[in-house]
Amino acid sequence: MKFTSIRHRLVFSITLFVALLLIAIAAGTYAYFRAATQKLIVDQQFSLITSIARDLDHDINFALKSVVELANRAPESLVSNPESTQKWLAKANSGIFDLGFLVLDKTGKLIASAPAMPEKYGASFAHRDCFANTISNVKPIISAPFVTVIDERPAIMMTALLREEDGSIKGVLCGGVDLLAEDGLFEIIKDFRIGSTGYMYLFAPDRTIIMHQDRSRIMKKDVLPGANILFDQALEGFEGSGETLSSKGVANLASFKRLQTTGWLLAANYPLSEAYEPILRFRNYFLAGIFFVLLFAVALSWKLASGFAGPIEGFVRQLNDLAKPESDRKQRLDSLRADELGVLAVSFNTLLDELQRDERELKDAHVQVLQSERLASVGQLAAGVAHEINNPIGFINSNLGTLKGQVGDLLAVLEAYRQAEPVLAGHADLMAAIEQAKSVADLEFLQQDIVNLIDESLDGVNRVKKIVDSLKDFSRVGAAEWQNANLEIGLDSTLNIVWNEIKYKARVNKDYAGVPQIECIASQLNQVFLNLLVNAAQAIEEYGTITLRTGFDENNVWVDVADTGSGISPEHLDKIYDPFFTTKPVGKGTGLGLSLAYGIVKRHHGRMDVRSELGKGSVFRVTLPRVRVVSEGNA
Repeated sequence: MKFTSIRHRLVFSITLFVALLLIAIAAGTYAYFRAATQKLIVDQQFSLITSIARDLDHDINFALKSVVELANRAPESLVSNPESTQKWLAKANSGIFDLGFLVLDKTGKLIASAPAMPEKYGASFAHRDCFANTISNVKPIISAPFVTVIDERPAIMMTALLREEDGSIKGVLCGGVDLLAEDGLFEIIKDFRIGSTGYMYLFAPDRTIIMHQDRSRIMKKDVLPGANILFDQALEGFEGSGETLSSKGVANLASFKRLQTTGWLLAANYPLSEAYEPILRFRNYFLAGIFFVLLFAVALSWKLASGFAGPIEGFVRQLNDLAKPESDRKQRLDSLRADELGVLAVSFNTLLDELQRDERELKDAHVQVLQSERLASVGQLAAGVAHEINNPIGFINSNLGTLKGQVGDLLAVLEAYRQAEPVLAGHADLMAAIEQAKSVADLEFLQQDIVNLIDESLDGVNRVKKIVDSLKDFSRVGAAEWQNANLEIGLDSTLNIVWNEIKYKARVNKDYAGVPQIECIASQLNQVFLNLLVNAAQAIEEYGTITLRTGFDENNVWVDVADTGSGISPEHLDKIYDPFFTTKPVGKGTGLGLSLAYGIVKRHHGRMDVRSELGKGSVFRVTLPRVRVVSEGNA
């Protein structure tokens, strides 16, 4: 089977998508896990040495306070009576000061010690930094680390002033601490391990290593500047954690914290290979998991592709059948499937429904075109009839005018004869005949009625002529092209045409604003007004009011046709322009009037708006541009 088959392409696409997705997820997850884990390890290590540094500061402070309290409780003869001082020191020894105590007078001479060193009594310790700094600073101090003479072990000395009753200095009490002593102050540093190979160490600001797991490095300055970047930064004030190379070239996670009591720096070294081992282990397990997920995705995509291949082929066959001209367009695809093919079938069925609806709309549009052509034919016929009627109406009007003048002349002659009747009074037989004729003809009534008949006939002829003129103006067959026209004149002409249908249903109010002429096809707009006026009259059940209102601004001219009829339901407002939609009883309307009117207004680049309220009536507004908008549709 070719690679272009649906099955292979689907397998390849799914596999590629899953692979890219897994790579993105793996990269993001691993980056996040690595960053989060590294931060956690770094924070935990710094928190650890911070806690240990705090404990060391507490223990050192406690030891220093112990020396001060011991000095405060010392007897007054502590310096002047060496023997009693020696006994007092033997009783005052503390477990903290595993190297014992020294009592020096204010000149630095050794008075007593515990344990006792008789051979040293009287020797001067004035040159020792711990004594000199205590005297000069007049406060207790902690000495710099030094190597003891006897067993060459690192130690420190804590001092406190001995004072007379008047507050003057009479000596110094010194307590020695062995830095390597078991259960001593710094035992935690000496034996502490971070993981398997990590360790802590302590060093002074002058680079002297005070405590270290490698005993050979204690009391040495073997970390040269530049050998350990973070070590150098810690001496300059840095506190925190970071990756660095130790002075021995080992990549470590190093943390530094300064002791508040001594200014020494507590440090921790944790080899990166061990510190980040959980990250490496997670990466390996994660990659293995992704590999197996990818294999599962390939197998699953192959199974899915095999399951889709058969139904898709059947789907394609159905599509091919529907594409044939002789196929049944009412046929629909099986949309009962619960998978994507079911969704596709629903979409295709919807497409067929849309196609059938478009076909129906095309038929509707065709009907509208035919109706428009029929209306144009009716308009042309009306124009012809109006022209033919206009000729006889013209000479009837002319003849009635002439007749009216001639009858007036006859009546004038009769009046002259009536005035001559006294002259004929002597001719009784002649007067009797005249009176008989006048009586038979009812001359007095005839003189009044004949004039009225001629006037009413002329009025009727004028009314017919007005209707004919309105019919000609309404049809405007001779003016079917774009030309300037006044909408108010067209509205009046249309009103004359439909007046017979309106006069028994509504009173018509006119509120004209004297709108300017616009370029339009007047006969088409008259058809719009005709439909709106007829609809307004039909919307009024008994008797109401139709208001015609016009208005304009610098861009548009509008015509409102308002009625006090029954109104339009809100659910019908969106359908009133649809072809064949009507709420009128059978025989009252085709549902094409508003649709045709809407199309005419649209071709004029105008718009139709409606406001309606049930039981109160409707207002249709036709808005048209004052300046013609030329396009392919109306050019």
